[in-house]
Amino acid sequence: MKLDLHIRQGNFRLDVSDSWPDTGVTALFGPSGAGKTTLLRTLAGLDRHAACHIHVAGETWQDDDLFVPPHRRRIGYVFQDAQLFPHLSVRENLAYAVKRASHNGHPHLGDITDVLEIEALLERRPATLSGGERQRVAIARALASGPRLLLLDEPLASLDADRKEPVLSQLLHIRRSWDIPMIFVSHNMDDVIRLADYMAFLDAGRAAPCLPIAKIMTDLDSPLAHRADAAVPVGVLPLGYDAETRMSRIRLGDGSIWVPGGPYEVTHPMRLIVYANRTLLSPPTVPLGPDADEAIPCTVRSTCSSGESTMIVVLTSGEVEFLSRVSRRQANQLGLVVGTRVLAHIPGAVVH
Repeated sequence: MKLDLHIRQGNFRLDVSDSWPDTGVTALFGPSGAGKTTLLRTLAGLDRHAACHIHVAGETWQDDDLFVPPHRRRIGYVFQDAQLFPHLSVRENLAYAVKRASHNGHPHLGDITDVLEIEALLERRPATLSGGERQRVAIARALASGPRLLLLDEPLASLDADRKEPVLSQLLHIRRSWDIPMIFVSHNMDDVIRLADYMAFLDAGRAAPCLPIAKIMTDLDSPLAHRADAAVPVGVLPLGYDAETRMSRIRLGDGSIWVPGGPYEVTHPMRLIVYANRTLLSPPTVPLGPDADEAIPCTVRSTCSSGESTMIVVLTSGEVEFLSRVSRRQANQLGLVVGTRVLAHIPGAVVH
């Protein structure tokens, strides 16, 4: 996907010139008013601006001489407020999307209702649904149209934690199960880290290059690595399962740790979210606490001051990298410089 957008609206300017992946989930991340929704609506063809070139999957959707209308772009769009037809039941909302689909695309409607757990809602009207239920139906309707691209415009922003969690879990399932590229707009770092594979950081109308999230979050020149909620998604592999404790052992870099849940299949893609504030360090020969076998041997790749009394440390273990936020006092005690060997401890880790 190639974007070259130069939009002027009063005092607001949006400039994006980049190539984005045509697979996986790309997060468009940034503060409110940064231009995220403007970019999404332009990509969908809902808003038309001059000086915009859009090329997706080898097709031109807009340039100086051509403008493909929204219905021919085969986009599934999920808005923050669901926007379901209030006079139609859930079943009828989905049927409308299927009828307007330009082809008999995957996934099948039965699979969609099963994954999003809306079978029991099919005869109800939108006014009788909770916020989380409406968003699940909105996602199902977007999928039912057989899209080649799914646009998610802050679909979790209006939900509290209890209602957001099942919707996010179902989006994770969709990402794993179906090869539909998604662009996920959010200003919530935790949601982005859990769901997305790539990120484009948008601030004041300008977008940083779209890159894998792990690469962005371990770049100490990026302001995102210094956030209080900074985290890195790390690919992990299952090694075994303890039925008595219902815990699974997973490979993380050059070590392994126990996590809740399982058993997990080796073919099942898994990611562990490593939060900088929760990653503890100790000398390479002195593990913390009794779980010495859960210490991950690491090497310091780089360090950087982050505030008056803390530092951010980029750690490598095997083929993975992640962050740890430590106090300056601890950094001095451990002698943290490039090449220092340490043990990393990640308590309370959960895989997704």
